[in-house]
Amino acid sequence: MRRLLAYIYIAIIVCVFIVVVDVVVVVVGVVVFVAVMVVVVVVAVVVVVGLLCVASRRLFSIMWYFFFFYNIIFGLFSAFMRTLQGVLLGVIFISLIDRTSLMQGFQAWDKGT
Repeated sequence: MRRLLAYIYIAIIVCVFIVVVDVVVVVVGVVVFVAVMVVVVVVAVVVVVGLLCVASRRLFSIMWYFFFFYNIIFGLFSAFMRTLQGVLLGVIFISLIDRTSLMQGFQAWDKGT
């Protein structure tokens, strides 16, 4: 009975953790989406007005420089979030493994022994 309650508590904690992580990811995603949309609208206005033509290479270089570093920062942030989520879920679920990771019949796959 205690083991069943422990599994239920673990399941509840995991569900709450997943919901919290998903809410944080959605909120961050919405904020980033709104920021990107603002930048896209500004760029569209600049293009429509004609400031981003061949004659305005300085503005083009500034925008290219900004988006280059923006993509790097956004990529690193999303890679960090995915890694953190994977590590945390792995730590939570590692206690639920009732068998070894290399069961009978699969030991031949391990080239280290």
